[in-house]
Amino acid sequence: MLPSERALKSVESGEVDADFGRVMGGTAGYQNMIELTESLSEITLLAVVKKGSPITAITPPDLKSRKVGLLRGTKMAEGLMGKLGTEATPVNTNQQLYQMLTNDRFEVALTTSTLPVPPDMVASVTVLPAPVAVAKVVHVLGKKWSAYGPKLDAALKAMKADGRWAKLLPNSK
Repeated sequence: MLPSERALKSVESGEVDADFGRVMGGTAGYQNMIELTESLSEITLLAVVKKGSPITAITPPDLKSRKVGLLRGTKMAEGLMGKLGTEATPVNTNQQLYQMLTNDRFEVALTTSTLPVPPDMVASVTVLPAPVAVAKVVHVLGKKWSAYGPKLDAALKAMKADGRWAKLLPNSK
């Protein structure tokens, strides 16, 4: 388990062979890796607000008028903020993200469905029900393994078709 950016750089340099569970399109700009085409699952970008906040829903355009925080290296959140042409406050740990939110350092925290709210912060925050964004998740291989890409895609497609994938990952799509 490497931080997001380090994982990509490690695949790019050949230090590791692959990265599991990368948002589709998240390897743009890297030359020595390929993304598989068959989606493993979906990941959602969620908005979290301080308990009692009047904010009940957030859409991407809404983020332009809000003070936003995000976990450094969360490519899905960083990419969205970049597309919107606005900045967010980056933090280094998941715990810090929620502490700063509850201390009114920003109004909205962006997180992914893979990062749980720390147990000691659950009573202090509200995860808004509608996702801000949804993306497909794929496997990434170092280019030296690119010949295996079509084989892995075919195997995953077959596992989805016969139901094995759903048994392994019941919440996958």
